[in-house]
Amino acid sequence: MTICVAGKTGGMEINMEKWKIGWGVSNLCNMRCGFCYSKKTRQEPGYRENIQEGLRFILRNQERIDSINFGTGEPSLVPELFDLCSTIRREAPHISIGITTNGTLADAVKDPDHMDAFIRCIDDVDVSLDYGTAELQDRSRNYSGAFNMAVRTLALCREHGKNASIVNALHKYNGTISNMDALMRIARIYGASFRINIYRPTTDFDYVISYDRLKEIMVHLVRTYEIESLADPLFASAFGTSCPAGDPVARSSFRILPNGFISPSTYLLDSEWRVCRIDELQKIDDLHDYEGFQRILEAPVPAECEGCPVRESCRGGVIDRRWLWYHNLAQRDPYCPYRQGGYENLALLSGAPVCSKERKSFVHDGYLPTLIFSPRINERALDRWDVIYQGDIGFFDSSRPAGIAMEVLETMPDHAGILDLGSGLGRNGLPFVKAGCRVTFTDSSKTACDRLWEKIWDEMPDADWRILDLDAASALRSLEDETVDGVLAVHVISHGSPEVIKEEYVRGIMRVLRKGGLAAVTLPSLNDSRCLNSPETEKGIKSFAFETGPEKGIVHSFYSGEAVRALFAGFRLRRITEVIEGGNAHWHLVVEK
Repeated sequence: MTICVAGKTGGMEINMEKWKIGWGVSNLCNMRCGFCYSKKTRQEPGYRENIQEGLRFILRNQERIDSINFGTGEPSLVPELFDLCSTIRREAPHISIGITTNGTLADAVKDPDHMDAFIRCIDDVDVSLDYGTAELQDRSRNYSGAFNMAVRTLALCREHGKNASIVNALHKYNGTISNMDALMRIARIYGASFRINIYRPTTDFDYVISYDRLKEIMVHLVRTYEIESLADPLFASAFGTSCPAGDPVARSSFRILPNGFISPSTYLLDSEWRVCRIDELQKIDDLHDYEGFQRILEAPVPAECEGCPVRESCRGGVIDRRWLWYHNLAQRDPYCPYRQGGYENLALLSGAPVCSKERKSFVHDGYLPTLIFSPRINERALDRWDVIYQGDIGFFDSSRPAGIAMEVLETMPDHAGILDLGSGLGRNGLPFVKAGCRVTFTDSSKTACDRLWEKIWDEMPDADWRILDLDAASALRSLEDETVDGVLAVHVISHGSPEVIKEEYVRGIMRVLRKGGLAAVTLPSLNDSRCLNSPETEKGIKSFAFETGPEKGIVHSFYSGEAVRALFAGFRLRRITEVIEGGNAHWHLVVEK
């Protein structure tokens, strides 16, 4: 329904949706994140008396409330939280209840009463993850075991059928495509969605991500995954998706702070935005009469937006960003493409957005200007190797490591750094993990990477490893010079022309190896039956695309012994053997830098 709101709004019409409430029940937190948006309120006193006042307010206004999400600090540290959820579920069962947790929830529900309340009352769990690896997550949170706790909470949600999402505060330090893919993989494995809150500078600008980096990430996410909701009017407009409700702040959402004050936005924490205390408000819809809410509801579309093709859908972008950057709501969004030189239809870079057919209903959808994705890989982003690993993979499913890989393992120092190119399901790299090496697995198939991640996490969660969704050439380019002790390139660098193999793979291996480092490499031999009837493309080399089989269309290059030696002339050749199995023949090499 729509109503006319009296007062300074001048009788403007507001679509009176039910309210979505964010409730910070406490400032308590067991972690110390450098980017924490609520750290400026950490030392403010009191919360227990405000819980009871807040509960009375909720029950008094329950017919106008859609959902409540408990966030700010770590709500599962609050002993009263689970009784509070039980009371709300009993007295107002139509209100959806969510919680945002850093993973501590998994430990909190070890208490049987808390577990009972979790199962009965909590509908939606938002698990905060900054990074897709334990080392970086624990460092980001200044808390050993933070990553483990977050993953255990996701497993808990999967076990009990809870609506779960990973929430990422996207900033300049964690804003990389490889990190987004790593987080998407975890979401995919645990049946969760992936939600992004673009970092807001509530205290300083050190963590602010640049427009160019943000654009690169957004284009990648839209190209690769499915969209559940882009409730950010600027990015919804830039990708040509609908965001009909616009920015929900102050219109149908607000925040209850731990000290009992109400703010129209999670990110607007200064005193000028604290409109009243929860015990001073009788009717929830009266919030629209308070000056802080009216300032937002009456915020003009910036004059600079005149002539913009998405003016009516974007309307200047996200309110809180405009204020936090410029302290002036007449300014347009700091991420407006026009600030960077001109309007961009980002869908031309990403391809048409693919909307998820299995969109979940989240407490945060419509509460914040947030971005929610399904981690499902859309068809245009599936790699050829994904198709292979999703089908009958036969040999690729082997768990037997290559002999030359084991030969390299025998010579590796303690905690050696290993790069496993085209790792597949990890048959060559896994023995190195078990031996205590630091292993980076890389493969262009997200399907293979998912299966490998689950296997390692189930068997060796405390080991030192990471997985990159990158092909061999991209993986080599991503590493700095002389950073690994060993490279495994078994049945992978043959996929390409002789020029690619020489310039991208062999030179790349030479560059990333430390002096004295070893590489285990295989290349097909000219004695392989698959190439006997093909002409040489250059002396000692045959290169062509397979016409049949699971690798149909993939270019392979076959080498004579002399050509192989010439290719690795810059290395010390420690071993070269021709291995013939059935009709297939390969050179097996161990080379030293």
